[in-house]
Order: sequence, then C-alpha cells, then structure tokens
Amino acid sequence: MPLPQIPDVDDLTLDELIGQLLCFGWDSASDSPAREINDHTIALIDEMQVGSIVLMARNHTPNHLESIRANISALQSRSRIPLFIAVDQEGGVVNRFSPQSSPMHQFSGNMALGAIAKGSGKVVAIDLAAKQAALQANELFNIGVNWNFAPVADVNNNPANPIIGVRSYGEDPYLVAELAVVVANGYQSNGVLACAKHFPGHGDTNTDSHLALPTIDVDNKRFENVELVPFKKLITAGVDAIMTSHILFPLLDPKRPATMSPEILTGLLRVKLGYQGLIITDCLEMDAIAKSPGSALGAVAALCAGADIVLVCHTLKTQREVVRKIRSAIKSGKLRLDRLKASVSRVLAAKKKYLTGTMVPQIPPMAPDEVEQTIADKSITIVRGD
Repeated sequence: MPLPQIPDVDDLTLDELIGQLLCFGWDSASDSPAREINDHTIALIDEMQVGSIVLMARNHTPNHLESIRANISALQSRSRIPLFIAVDQEGGVVNRFSPQSSPMHQFSGNMALGAIAKGSGKVVAIDLAAKQAALQANELFNIGVNWNFAPVADVNNNPANPIIGVRSYGEDPYLVAELAVVVANGYQSNGVLACAKHFPGHGDTNTDSHLALPTIDVDNKRFENVELVPFKKLITAGVDAIMTSHILFPLLDPKRPATMSPEILTGLLRVKLGYQGLIITDCLEMDAIAKSPGSALGAVAALCAGADIVLVCHTLKTQREVVRKIRSAIKSGKLRLDRLKASVSRVLAAKKKYLTGTMVPQIPPMAPDEVEQTIADKSITIVRGD
C-alpha cells in the first residue's frame, strides 16, 4: 500500500486551505446499527474538506474494534489529503473508548500516577507513565487514531474544580510537568501526536467552561510558578500540539478568553515561549464561547489570535456557519491569507511527520494487563489506619 502524500500549502485551493483549519466531529443516531458513517460524516469530508476529525464515544459500535478501524480507513480513503483522526483518550474518567464501548485497556486517570509518585516514588511513577503512554499509543495507532488530546497539563490546585480534578496529575506543578512530558513523549515516539491541554491552565477554576466562562485572576509570580510550569517543560521537550482553554486571565488579557486572545496565543505562546507546534482550540460549542460571541465568531477570533485549528465537535449547522464565517473573514481581509497559510503550513508539517510512515510505533516490551493492574494497585492511598 503506497504511503499517503501530503501536498504543499501552495498546492491547495482556498476550500482546502480552510479545511485544514477544521477539526470537526459528527453526530450519530444511537439507534442506528452502523453509527459511524452517515450523511453528516460525508458532509465533513466532501463539502467542508476538513483536515481533522474528532471521534466521540457516540461514533463507534460498542466493543467492535474492527468496525472502528474499517470506518477510520473509509474516512481516510474518502479524503484527498490525509486526515488527523483525534480522540480524547486521557485515561480514567475521560476515555472515548470506554469499558462500555471498547475492549481497549482502561488505564487509570492522571491523578493515579501522581499518587504513585507520592507513595512509591517519582521514578516508579515516571516508569509506569511511560509504559502506559506507549501502550495507549499502540492501541490507538493500530485502529487508525493518530492524535490524542492528551496529556492534561493543568495543575489541580483548586479542590473545588468541577472539570479537571482527577484528570490532573496533581497540585505540584513540577510533578505535573515531569509526568506530562513523559506521557507526551510516549505518545509521540509511538506515532501518535500528543496535545497538551488546556493552555495556559485550567486547574484553578471553580467553573466548568462547558457551562460558563471561568476567570483565573492571579499575579504574574503565581502564574509563572504554577500554571506555566508544565507548558514550558512540554514545549522544551517538543510537544507538537497544545489545546487552548476558554478561560479569562485578566493578567494577560482582561477582555478575551485565552482561546480568542492574541496576547495569549501569539504574544505569550508563540513569541515569549517560542512555541512552533500546532495550536488547537478546545471545542467552540462549549458555552464559554457558544453563549458569547458564538461558536462561529469565536472560531474567526481564535484564528486571528493565533490558533491553527478550530475544534467543533457536534453540530452540523454550527460547523457550516463556522466555515461561512471563516470564508467571510478571509474575503473582508479580517483573516489575512498569509496568516491562514502559516497555520496550514504547520498542519501539513505535522501531517508529514505523523502520517507518512516516518513515525513507527515501538513494540512495547510489557504486558498491558500487568501495567494496567500495577498502576491501579500502586495508586491506592492510605488516608488513615493500616
């Protein structure tokens, strides 16, 4: 089978350029016997020419890996430009291939690895984190998933946080950094693009950005010593994608959430931190953006601010409106063509790295059942008693 060919940015039509900026998901009827491919899916590829597709739990028939693999293959065959196929497979409470839907291994969440570091030592935790990441990457790669929206690099220093919690490695920014780097390297060295999230930090919130716009109001010293620590380490280590947060940081931009802020995405992430990889937004249908300014205007603002890819996971009508607003912004000059091409060049460079056979997963020298059980066992923390 010939290896996929990735075109150069100057070989793309305007529709194809816009498509490479899009990571869209599709709805699936829960009562359909074949939930994976439908008219919505076809519209994403044929009509909108998306460059990336995100899989949700609703998009695959339970416990049928061959069906998942076949449908991903069908999507790739339908697209002229090879697709990034993305998923949230963090481990723990966020597994799109869950015990109910998949025979894939169900590794513990990140806080389990943080607990191991405190109980059994950092060396043990790092070793197990590396093994877990390699095994996760192998399972994803073998069904055709080439992008994992993980690791979570948020520092969980607010016990009232309703959305991060056990998804974080813990409240110590340096431990979070060490474990996140190991996991990102484990994915990427095994052929799966990693994505650190949620920049510049979602740990110290008491609001879920799916429901409203949170604010993290801290001074510069606190921000540098907590939120930024893991992301700086990940950038130095070579993480190839970072996801934005829909959070207001008055210290950095008093008016716009990170996803829509040029001061944060370009001024901080690109210029100050020197990051050269992909920037993708969190889902723009989350209420923090959808309620104001709206998903479509939020997409344009994110691209103008410095994002390379906008994520819209659910609704066909909203996705079409996003494409219309992007096209309109290009026509009016609000979104410059050179700015668009810079993002598409980064997307295509990442595809050349991960989708052309140059990144081959290693064969893990370990039994996944054993690693899965060891992490679960060692994460148990004695609160009191023996």
